[in-house]
Formats: sequence, structure tokens, C-alpha cells
Amino acid sequence: MMDKKRVVGIDAGGTKTEFLLCSGEGIVYGRALRGTGNPNDIGIDACVEMLVGGISELCGKEAPDAVFAGISGAGSGDNAKRIREALCAAYPNTAVEVCTDASNLLASGRKDGDSAALICGTGTALFVQKDGVEHRVGGWGYLFDRGGSAYDLGRDAIRATLAAEEKLIPEGELCRRVRESLGADAHAALAEIYKNGKAYIASFAKIVVESAENGDATAVEIVNESIRALCKRVAKAKELYGDRPELICGGGLFNSKYFSSLLGKALEEQGVSLYIPEHPQVFGACVRAAKLVGSINKRSFAENFGKAL
Repeated sequence: MMDKKRVVGIDAGGTKTEFLLCSGEGIVYGRALRGTGNPNDIGIDACVEMLVGGISELCGKEAPDAVFAGISGAGSGDNAKRIREALCAAYPNTAVEVCTDASNLLASGRKDGDSAALICGTGTALFVQKDGVEHRVGGWGYLFDRGGSAYDLGRDAIRATLAAEEKLIPEGELCRRVRESLGADAHAALAEIYKNGKAYIASFAKIVVESAENGDATAVEIVNESIRALCKRVAKAKELYGDRPELICGGGLFNSKYFSSLLGKALEEQGVSLYIPEHPQVFGACVRAAKLVGSINKRSFAENFGKAL
């Protein structure tokens, strides 16, 4: 019976990895947290070690019936295949599936079937699921994506602060707050910024959004540029979807009502509405894990899940 099944859902993003152990009916038994799980950042071996560590923390010596891992960076090359093979070797009697973290978000919608999902976290990507086939728009990684990610906003904030220090642009709230957070002038902090890397740079996104909400001109333009880039991707997603999809949204930027409202208003012109799920993204991973060992009633699964959290 599904209530006797023990399944693990994993949501691995660019900053943190969340594990949940639950029943096949959505009753949550335990939670574990780790750092970034992106194999492009930490390597396949470190990613697998981290995943096995989180699963072992929740399950002990008794292997779960199913594991579904939605991992940022899993879509690059053969990453998903290699991670799945390693997990299958560690848990030979467990049903295992590994996909991108977008799969978690696509499964977090109010219904099954065709859907579209937008991630605006440390990185950004837009995914469309149509007739069982998954399409991606963007999601090329922080070096190449432009607009819509915390990394992108944070990098632009630091770039603007460097420019302000050289008198290339006027200084306002954004640049002052960036320096306060750095604890030094941006020029003096450059070596430390490079050393701390992607997640650290992405942490400055919150300052950008808050400064934009307060009317800082530089911050407003940075945010608006991201909104424009996201709208272009959504227009392409509509072509793939063939209709006006409800866009399931996930990632830290949607914690900001200001950012969500701006994007929502911009997308209204395209006939697209935003849906920010009531449950965290790992919920979709738990749904997918439960489906590996049986059929579920998604509504009751979500109700049980919500009671536990």
C-alpha cells in the first residue's frame, strides 16, 4: 500500500539542497538540508556523496522505496545519467530517477499533464512540458544566461558599484548598500568576491530588488532588464506550449512581492498568469518519487504534505 512506502524527494539548487522523506501519500517523516548540489559546480562525485549523505541521514540503514532527485545542472551532458547510475549502485532495490530541478517545479502545479515552469533562483531557466516532452528555454548556466537570476542581479549590482566608484555612473542607495555588505569599497573587495564565487555574488540580488523598490534608478534598470529578458523567454515558451500557459514559478526571487508583481504585470500583456505554489519546490520531487512506486491522488497528497509542514 502507498501509505507504507517510504520515498525521498530531493530539490538541489545552486545554493542549497533539500531532502524530504515521506510516505507514498504525502505524509512527511523528516527533512535534511545540504549545500549546493549542482554537479557543474562541485563535480559528479561530490554531488553523489552529498546526495547519499542526505538520504542516509533521513533513512538510516533502511533504503527508501523510491528516490527522485531534481538537480540544477543535471541537464548538462550526461550528468543525470551518471548520478542516477551512482544512486542505483548505492540503493540497488530502490526506484531512482534523476532530472533537472525544473522537473520538481513542473510537478508542483495544480494539475498533472502539460505545464510550464520558470525558475528564478541562483540561476534561471524556463521549461515547458507538452505532450510528455520537456522543452527548455535558457538555463545555459550563470556564465551565459542573461536576466532573471539572482546571480545576474548580484553581478550587475557589484558592476554598478565598481562603476560608481570610478565616477562612471551616479551613486545611489544600491551602490552604498553593496559597499556596506562588502565591508569595503568594491575595488578593494574584488579578490574576495572572486574567491567566494557564484552563490556569494547571487546573495546581492536581495539588495538590488529592495533598492529598486525604494526607487534607486540603477537598481530599477537592473531589475527591468531582467524582466524584459524573462518576457522574451516566455514568448518563446508560448510558441512551444501552443496556448497561454499558467506559469509555475519557483526560486528565491519570487519571495519578493515587488519582483513577482512586476513580472506578473509584464506577462499579463502576453496573456500569461503566474502561479507561485504554496509548497516548496521539493514538494514536486516528492510527488515524482511517489509516482515511481504507484499512482497518487495529487490533491490528498498535497493536503497531507501541507499538514506536516
